[in-house]
Amino acid sequence: MVQGPEGFIALCSDDGGVVYVPRLGRGMDENARLCVATEVLSAAGLGAPGDVKRLSRARRDAAIRLLGEKGFSIRWIERLTGMGRGTIAHVLLGGREEPDR
Repeated sequence: MVQGPEGFIALCSDDGGVVYVPRLGRGMDENARLCVATEVLSAAGLGAPGDVKRLSRARRDAAIRLLGEKGFSIRWIERLTGMGRGTIAHVLLGGREEPDR
């Protein structure tokens, strides 16, 4: 299937630019979420979560969308980036109101 030991080693060493993101859940603490967010944004060339609010609007919105696609809630994006909930909701929801929970 992987053409022997050499193929297995090549498969394991070549990530192809793919970043593994564990499932985000209630059991994941803040430090783990920060590590995941940092890895996701760094892989996309967008810097650290704390730097997102200093990016240009287009890059900031791309970073917020990326975090949202990876499973971060509006509340967690707010905590990690230091940005306002309204801005994040506007970017993620396209100007719609935040859904009721």
